[in-house]
Amino acid sequence: MVMSQMESALKTFHQQPGWKNPNGDRGPWVRPIDAGVSGATLGDGEPHIPSLLSMSTRNHMDITIPPLPAVAPEVLRIAEHRHRRGLMYPYIYHVLTKGEIKIPVCIEDECNMELPPAAILFRSARQYVYGVLFSLAETQRKLERLAMRRRLPVEAPSVILKEWSAYKGKSPQTPELVSALTFREWTCPNLKKLWLGKAVEDKNRRMRAFLACMKSDTPSMLNPANVPTHLLLMCCVLR
Repeated sequence: MVMSQMESALKTFHQQPGWKNPNGDRGPWVRPIDAGVSGATLGDGEPHIPSLLSMSTRNHMDITIPPLPAVAPEVLRIAEHRHRRGLMYPYIYHVLTKGEIKIPVCIEDECNMELPPAAILFRSARQYVYGVLFSLAETQRKLERLAMRRRLPVEAPSVILKEWSAYKGKSPQTPELVSALTFREWTCPNLKKLWLGKAVEDKNRRMRAFLACMKSDTPSMLNPANVPTHLLLMCCVLR
């Protein structure tokens, strides 16, 4: 009697809607895939929705910048050599080849509302560095001479770079477009002369280029007798 009750219960269970019955029919919740249709669509023509984990996602916004100025092959070779050996700030080579830089996140005082974020505070210094790296001053000087010779207005192409940074109110997924700047007080030599020059004047130009990027190229700062070399950086930041 117990066996007959179990068989009756199993028979009732298999005939419930939604389960495959003995006749081979399937319940309404099952949507079989047609054998002749690709796995991308279901049997009733509805598109197959892939899993989110199987889809490649882009977590940043791509912004196209104008082509970068041509860099001397010897400069690129030296930059790559120093980059591989860890003898240079890693993003210098990336700026020269890709035109972008990632600003590290730093701890800042949230209570001081008058002080801007560090990424904005030192942006002007980076803009001058970009101008030095791409020898922008020498390029503009050549274009000015050519324009004067042809009696045409000067049309100097701007150098635009992407800065990836994160601070309050700024999304890290979107870069900021920043222009390279040149010094107004003097014409900085090209990067090849700054890096490879071995004369005393070249050493002085390198020092002045650094101080000019920090807006500290005053006569007193340029005189080693007034400011020792190991205190230059601290004095530039304090100014």
